[in-house]
Amino acid sequence: MLIGEYITLSCSSVTEVKPNFRLYHNTKLIAKNNVGNFTVLFLADKQLGVYSCVASNRFGKDTAALTLRLYGKLIAVFFSNFGSSV
Repeated sequence: MLIGEYITLSCSSVTEVKPNFRLYHNTKLIAKNNVGNFTVLFLADKQLGVYSCVASNRFGKDTAALTLRLYGKLIAVFFSNFGSSV
């Protein structure tokens, strides 16, 4: 991925009760919906960092994250999963 390209971040959760999704960039809430797909345009270095997706419903929440880092002109993606709480 390069600066100036779009990326769609997809969050999902396996549950009987439909969850709500929230997307954070470096701990700041930037979007929320009940579908789990978020499109981000990378225009500058300020979009790099940690993106966390939180899926939650009345039974608990699940969090996963990815880190975007710049290497030359390429953006590298690193994934992590923080697990769930019930």
